Amino acid sequence: MKIRLTPILIIILLIASLPVIAFADIGPKPSIDIFVANYKNEPFYLTIDCSPYAENPDPEKMYKYENTYLYIDPLNIRDLEEYDDVMSYKRCHFGFYNRQWRIGLPKTFRIYLQYASGEIIVSNPVSNKQFAETIIFDAETGTAGNITMLSLVFYKVNFKIIIVYILAIHLTLLIEILLSVPFGIRPVKVLIITNLITQISFYISAFYIYRYIHDYYIFYFLIMEAVIWFIEYIIYKRFTKSKKSIGAYVLLANFITMMISFIFALYLEY
Repeated sequence: MKIRLTPILIIILLIASLPVIAFADIGPKPSIDIFVANYKNEPFYLTIDCSPYAENPDPEKMYKYENTYLYIDPLNIRDLEEYDDVMSYKRCHFGFYNRQWRIGLPKTFRIYLQYASGEIIVSNPVSNKQFAETIIFDAETGTAGNITMLSLVFYKVNFKIIIVYILAIHLTLLIEILLSVPFGIRPVKVLIITNLITQISFYISAFYIYRYIHDYYIFYFLIMEAVIWFIEYIIYKRFTKSKKSIGAYVLLANFITMMISFIFALYLEY
């Protein structure tokens, strides 16, 4: 009996989308992640400001502070433990949907850090240039700047993601090679080369867009897995020989590795 994959994938996507939280639509939303360095060991609150005349957020729903508007009430002091630990930094996230239902993120802003003792540190102006912007803020000097791939900080704050992806690539390769034995697929070097290309491409793309779609990662993984299934099937059919069905091998191997991908994705989420 011939199995049609399209209806099955549609059903899987519908089931997978049930627990997904959507803000009006399920598209990716812009965000700003600020990594705080050299902070004091005492509770602090951190927020950003914007000009009510040049930016999109509604100033009536924001907090007035001197001659600017803040995203979070300065009285809302938080413990250090409430911010995410990333290496030696504290990560503060600002999403498109903010507190008090404020919508939007500023194009240019300053960072405000206030310690429980009352000391306030204000940064230099910073530009929001990317869909998912990342900023490094030195609480000791008050300097802030955009994080790029040319910066060591980029690899430090993304260290966990990079390590997980490297482990996942090796594990995927091992599983597919072991599964190729009972199927009698030869030559193995075609499997290795194909898997390295598809998996590295998969994880590099995931690395760059993960923070855009972390609430909807299941859609990305399902679509990418379907693409990888198709590519591997075409290559194996053309360049390898097998004692059993190559299609069955590709489906089984990629189903197992897809489940592993979900596990790694959940680890990155939590």
